[in-house]
Amino acid sequence: MFRRKLLLVAQQSALVEPMAKQRFTAITAASIEPGLVPFNLYTKGDDGRATLYLRKGLIYTPKRKGILKELERVFYITSDDKDRYLEYASDRIENIVNNPEIRVSDKAMIVYGVGKRTVKRLMEDPRSGSVMNSSRRLVESQVALIFSSPEAAANMFELSAFDSYTFSHSINVCTFCIMLGEKLFGDDKQKLWELGMSGLLHDVGKSRIDQNILEKETCLDAEEWEVMKRHTLFSYEIIREHSLPKPIADAGRHHHERLDGSGYPDGLKGWRIHPTARIVSVADIYDALTSDRPYKSKMTPLEALHEIAATEPHIDQGAFNALLQSVLRNMDLVHDFQANKLAGSFHPA
Repeated sequence: MFRRKLLLVAQQSALVEPMAKQRFTAITAASIEPGLVPFNLYTKGDDGRATLYLRKGLIYTPKRKGILKELERVFYITSDDKDRYLEYASDRIENIVNNPEIRVSDKAMIVYGVGKRTVKRLMEDPRSGSVMNSSRRLVESQVALIFSSPEAAANMFELSAFDSYTFSHSINVCTFCIMLGEKLFGDDKQKLWELGMSGLLHDVGKSRIDQNILEKETCLDAEEWEVMKRHTLFSYEIIREHSLPKPIADAGRHHHERLDGSGYPDGLKGWRIHPTARIVSVADIYDALTSDRPYKSKMTPLEALHEIAATEPHIDQGAFNALLQSVLRNMDLVHDFQANKLAGSFHPA
């Protein structure tokens, strides 16, 4: 009976086409709530052909939702509608994270996609109050997701390894900051939110840097490097404009400071660098090393850990130890790494 109803809908839709003719993305049906849907929803038949299930602007009824649940179907959207779906998911991010019908891995992918879109919007309009509000809610939901299941943290971590650098860097650093914070501060949700926001916003000042410098495929010359370094001051100014907690602003300004005073923009040493900035710094370095850039190939996680360990006088050891625990996820491996890092002889089992 359910299948007959679905077939009737398909016949009424007047759109059946091979999936290969358009680029489709699968989305979990449980992320769509009853109500008006602002994008086309497709299903896929056994023959691999796409069927328009619900045209955008129409109502997704509880009855339709029940049919899809019974058939265990997923929805598909076209690439043209991907941004509309992410906006839709962003408006419902708390519901998605708390929905027991959605798999943890799917929640992680949705949060990650919403995060990249949020960073893109921040870079386009860093003074927007609505975008900053979306950022607050995103980080709150990400903290809740990571605490909901060990699988969620692993999923978010793995997603960070398979994405382009442009808009993924800030959401990756946000994720890593929350993970490091959980190791350092336990379940202090406010502290983890501050760390997540610090990671998400640490590079927002790059929105004021010339795009030609940001996208240059070779190393920057001395003049360009001086311009690039100003992004920390711009991040500080933008974050202050939104009246966010001081540790978040400090992280925007000081995430390139180093404990020995060799960093920028203020040449701070040791305890004068806020702990939040020191955590963001370690997360920032790790993601930069493990991401493909125009002028260098990415390192493996283990290679990156060794590279960071070699800069021991410059970084916060508590934050680095938390990174070790997050990356290796096994205390025996952490102990082996710490025992052998100077000899360079560590090999994971």
